[in-house]
Amino acid sequence: DRVAAQEVAGASLFFLSALADKAFLHKSSSGRYLMHELMREYPVAKLVAKIYAGLGLTATDKLLVTSRADFIGEYSGQTAPKTRAKLNEGLDGVLFIDEAYSLVADTGTAGTKDSFGAEAATEIVAFMEEYRDRIVVIIAGYSDDIDRLLETNEGWSARFNTRFDFPSYDIDELIEMAQLWCKNEEYIL
Repeated sequence: DRVAAQEVAGASLFFLSALADKAFLHKSSSGRYLMHELMREYPVAKLVAKIYAGLGLTATDKLLVTSRADFIGEYSGQTAPKTRAKLNEGLDGVLFIDEAYSLVADTGTAGTKDSFGAEAATEIVAFMEEYRDRIVVIIAGYSDDIDRLLETNEGWSARFNTRFDFPSYDIDELIEMAQLWCKNEEYIL
């Protein structure tokens, strides 16, 4: 049944979270595994899409990767239809919103809010409610910025109650990733 499948999915995601810094191929000199593929190809989100589809929580293992540009119109009146169209593309799968906090950023002018972003955020929350059995939404971004996003609309915080924090890389790990990339691409530092 659906509740049991959701419990298995939750346990699977907890397991993925616990293994997040051990589940990837490249190990740093400090003993941590480097998750550089996560930044480039979203393998955790891809895996979530496959798990949810395998458990029947979504109809497909489709992953749609989006960002602010996919939702925001250029002119007044364009944002809501553009947002709905992109959300409809994600139906029956997983919608990944990279840097989701950018939807509700300050414009920088005397603390005013971005009305286009706020409109997109409202559309996303309403869509998530209307199609909660047909779409999984994953938001990504820096922890502090995501916290600010969740505070902007009660709908956000009510719908995102599972959080996976991946630790930031230290300078030695970043250097090691750059060296590995250069080696793989046959560049000489």
